[in-house]
Parts: sequence; C-alpha cells; structure tokens
Amino acid sequence: MDFLSKNLSVLKVYYPNTWKSLQSIDNFSDIYMETSKNGMPVMVSSSGGRKIVLHSLYDPIKEAERFVKSRDIKPDDNILLYGFGNGYVVESILNALNDDGRLVVFEFNYQIFRKALEVRDFAHIISDRRLFLYVEDDLKDIVYNFENVLNDIIFYGGKVLVHRPSLDSIPEKLKAIKNALEDFVLGISSMEHFESQLNTNLKMNLQDTSHFFKIKDFFGKFNMPIIIISSGPSLDKNIGLLFEAKTKALLISVGTSLKPLLNKGIVADFIVITDPSPYVYEQIRGIHTEIPLIFLPTVNWQVVKYYSGPKIMGIQEGIGVPEELMLEWGPLKTGGSVATTSLDIAIKMGGNPIIFIGQDLAYTNMKTHAEGTIHGERFIEEKFCPTFVKGWGGKGLVPSSKNLSYYRRWIERRISVEEGITFINATEGGAHIEGALDIHLREVLDKLPIIRGV
Repeated sequence: MDFLSKNLSVLKVYYPNTWKSLQSIDNFSDIYMETSKNGMPVMVSSSGGRKIVLHSLYDPIKEAERFVKSRDIKPDDNILLYGFGNGYVVESILNALNDDGRLVVFEFNYQIFRKALEVRDFAHIISDRRLFLYVEDDLKDIVYNFENVLNDIIFYGGKVLVHRPSLDSIPEKLKAIKNALEDFVLGISSMEHFESQLNTNLKMNLQDTSHFFKIKDFFGKFNMPIIIISSGPSLDKNIGLLFEAKTKALLISVGTSLKPLLNKGIVADFIVITDPSPYVYEQIRGIHTEIPLIFLPTVNWQVVKYYSGPKIMGIQEGIGVPEELMLEWGPLKTGGSVATTSLDIAIKMGGNPIIFIGQDLAYTNMKTHAEGTIHGERFIEEKFCPTFVKGWGGKGLVPSSKNLSYYRRWIERRISVEEGITFINATEGGAHIEGALDIHLREVLDKLPIIRGV
C-alpha cells in the first residue's frame, strides 16, 4: 500500500504548511526502519553518532499503551506531547481521549515525520479533530508556538509528555531547544513545577473558605439576558455600548477585560478569573472594586488573597478534590479557558439569551487582545496563524490558531446540548460560532427591554 501518497493527501488538507515544507525533504541518510518482533515498523535515528531506537523492537504498540497508562490520562485531558516517531504514542493517547480531550503534538525533525508517513496509515490521525500537529524546525516558530501551547495547556491543568527517544533525535541545529526540553524533563521547567503551583493554589485557597460564597447558590437565579465580555480585539468596537447594556442584561466579564471596562467607567456584575499562573495577578493589581469575583480553587492564590470584593468559588471537574466537595460548592465545566468557564457559569445561572462580545477566537486585524488589557497592543504575524476559519457574519475567512479553534469547538459543543437557550455572537469580528446567531450588539440591545437602572 502506498502509505506516503495517502498520508500526504490528507496532510495537504489539514496541515497545508507542513505538507508544503515536506516537499523538499529527501535526505534520510541518518534514519531507517527496523521491524519489531510483532512485525511493526520501528524508526531508528543515528543522531550525534549514536543509534536511537524510537520504539520497542518487541511490541511498540504495547509499549505505547504502557506509556500512556503510566501518565494517568483522563478522557477529557488536554495534553502536549513532544515526539511523533512512528505514531504509536500519538495513537494510544487519542484512544484514551474522548471528544472533549485534546492532543497537541510537536515534532522538530522533519526527516523523522516524513519517513513515518511512508510506513503507516495516518489518515485517521491527521484528520482527527482532537489532534493539533506542529511539525517545524524554525527556531523562532518553535519558541512562539511552544510557549503559546504551554500557556494554554499547562496553566489550565493539562499534561505535558515527552517521548524521550524523540527528544534525543532533535537535530543538532536545534540544540538550544533540545537542551531546554531536557531541562524540562529533568524538572527545571517540568510538569511537576506546574503541579506544584496548582497544589499550592489549592492549599492556599481552600485553607479557609468561610468567607467565600458558593457558585452553586447562584445557579438558576438569573433568568435574564447575560452578556459574556471577553477580551478579544473586537471588544474595542462595542465596549461603549455596555453602559446601556447593563440596564438590559447581566454582565459577566473575564479578568482580562476588567481594566478596559473600569477605564471606561463600566462596572460588570461579575468577574471571572481562572488562571493558576502568577501573572494573572496583574489583572487585579492596584484595583479596588466591589464587583464579585468568581474563581476556581486552582486560581493563583494571590488573586484570592488580595482581591478587594466579594469572592465566589466554584470547583471544576477533574482536579482530584472529593466529589462531595465539588457538589457542595458547585461543579463547573471549564473547557480550558476563562471564556469557556464563563459560558458554563452563564448557562447554569439561567441566562437567556446568552450574548458574546469580545469573543473573537481569532486574530481580528491581526491583533491578539483589545486595547487596555495587560497584554498591551500586540499584533501577530500571519505566518503564525496555522489556520483560517469562517468569519463572523459570513465575512470570509479570518486568521486563527489551533488552540483558539479548540476553544471555539468546545463552545459549539456546549451550545449544542442546551435546549431553549438562544446564543448570540455580538462580537462583530473574529470567528463565527456555530449555534450562535451573528447579530450586532446595537441590534440586540434595541430588542431587549430595560430591566434595571445603572
């Protein structure tokens, strides 16, 4: 069977940039295949003068299954894996995930990836919607993309896995990256560090919960329009309408949008902050407000300690706390980001309709965030946008990323299971969200009755 042609044809559809880069790969002097005892192909790399066998020469499939089992992977985990190899570990991880799981795979050796396409059928893997594949050997691209994925996966409680033989096969020209990953494996920037951060946050935030309100007590209490205010670049277009919006809807803002809103004199009804990392404290540093804060117990402990307003805690599913504790406070589906968590909160609070603004899920006008956020005026180069998606209002395609697309699909799945709730995307830019109506915020507000004064 011509595996290569089949794999390349699928790759061209799902990862056209990778497909293009592979066209010039034809030097395999340091890479060859051996056959395992059970007849499976096994990649062998001669890197730095030594032989590196990427998988078991007895049973690479069972070896991959043991690797995955030892990492305690949950069905809905978000996982970053370094090393594609012959695809055995990738396939085993995907088998362990359900539709809410995500696997991001990095491979920095084009020769290894190209050779792998010759010996196995990867069409079902390449086309899997849960998989996000980065095959690249440009140092700048690697640093940018790897850092972004780490922020999205690690900071939200995901797992980082490194296939050690693949790590050993990183080309010499990427020695700096190889050394950094080795440090990661050794623990300098390892998953244990982030797990330690999560555990520290849990310990600090749960040591005295007597002054926290329970998010469960707010479920079903707001049978009214709810606007979720995210911090995408399109927030700049309609932030001025939020004075009027507050008379007609409940306003839930993510933490990144807090400063832009307060700078405009707009006081949201709730703020949601979920990030475990220390930098999230910058979202509230120097701010004194009585807006209730909704948070997760894994959020950076400084946020909880120093926030001046009322504090409401909900507990996300899957963090290992006793189920009775989670049910007592109110279980939340987080989806990996503060925006997806806010959607779950709005649904459980009883919002209808639920309206998105600033929810670009794309790089509108090549910007990453709205003005006035802690991220500043940041633009992104088009070459760092590996995917283009359907734009808001049917306005062609807009640049996005694999991670943003993952969050969009999570939102779409969350919407699809809700009956009787109208979802409106009033972002006026960015990506179209399937299941949500694309309507200008001005038009939405004109149809809503006044329910309160400001």
